[in-house]
Amino acid sequence: MQSMWMRPLAACIGIALLVASSFALGHALAARGVIGDVFGPGSASERVALVREALATPNELTRAETLAPLLQSIQPAELPDIVGAYEATFPGFGPGKVAMQLLCERWAQIDPRGAAQHIGGWTRYWREMALPFLMRSWARRDAVTAREVLEAADLGPEPRKVATAALLEGWAQSGDPGVWGDYVAGLPFGYDAALEFMSEFAAYQGLDVLEDRVEALPDESGDGFKRRALQILVMLAVRGEPEFALSVAERHADTPTGRGLRMTLAMQWVVRDGPSTLDWLLALPAEMELEHTVRSAYQRWLAMDALGALEWALDEPAPRRAAFLDLYAVALADRDPQQAAELAESVASEKRRSAALTKVAKNWHSQNPAAALLWFEERGLANVLPAPGRRAGGAARGVPVPRLGRGKAEDE
Repeated sequence: MQSMWMRPLAACIGIALLVASSFALGHALAARGVIGDVFGPGSASERVALVREALATPNELTRAETLAPLLQSIQPAELPDIVGAYEATFPGFGPGKVAMQLLCERWAQIDPRGAAQHIGGWTRYWREMALPFLMRSWARRDAVTAREVLEAADLGPEPRKVATAALLEGWAQSGDPGVWGDYVAGLPFGYDAALEFMSEFAAYQGLDVLEDRVEALPDESGDGFKRRALQILVMLAVRGEPEFALSVAERHADTPTGRGLRMTLAMQWVVRDGPSTLDWLLALPAEMELEHTVRSAYQRWLAMDALGALEWALDEPAPRRAAFLDLYAVALADRDPQQAAELAESVASEKRRSAALTKVAKNWHSQNPAAALLWFEERGLANVLPAPGRRAGGAARGVPVPRLGRGKAEDE
């Protein structure tokens, strides 16, 4: 049975989607000349009064549902009063982000340059809220002018980064056939916002088109952009099409611009499908760089889903666990400290073995000091136990862990 709060939540989400889709549809049709401006109810003064009334509505989604058709209907002469109604809410809780976005959408249709100038006079909080909304809407219609105004604006590094990302999102949504070439030609503008731009570009043009554009970039593209673009392409593809992402990574991983692609793919894919990620990595030829990738991926899997990562490794043959055996042993210590200690003892690398044994010993000692002391003393490893747990005459602090051969299970 659904909990009581889920029904109103579902209704709110539905209203939000309806508001967003209807407003976007109205904009799209108007931009194509299919429909003209939609006049709302009554006279200009009545529309302004209705906007004021809507802004006073406590529920933000209900407020937005009322404002969407009203704002789409307002005319240039009504803008000062509408903006004034918004500004009157600033001393309190303000209009809310959804309402601000709706205003900026319409303002960008009527007078985007005037909007940018007016918003620039607002206090920092409201300016930084509104400017990205304006830039996104403006760039759908005139990205060149929007960029010129943004570059001249007096903004700090972070607000500029956010506004630039919004501009690029709007530009990618514009349907401009030359958007990719113009964006690349204009770098380094928007380099930091490449993820947002390419995400929107892929949403509108498709991953196949984005792949073609990225692969066509010269290897020496400005500021190493091709390498960055390949990483982003893989990050976007792995969300829904991991096989596509894998094919891109494998084609470019051993090229200068593809350096680090396997790591990028592994760290994104393992969050969604740990077994497939590790199976892919462990099937590749063993190299030091690859071992680092395997370890990083498994460590992230442990952080995101420790139970799943442990259960998977439990059934893996010993040789496949070698690269991350110390990580597995430490993570296993809560569930089975003795098995964790045995695995840690068989780690091939002395440095990793010593670190893993110390961590497992500390964990085991906190759970069962007597059992931990007995096991570690029998193996001459009492020095890795916490100092209070050692018996008089035990191994001294700082004595190195003796080099041990890998356990039989790990050699088979």
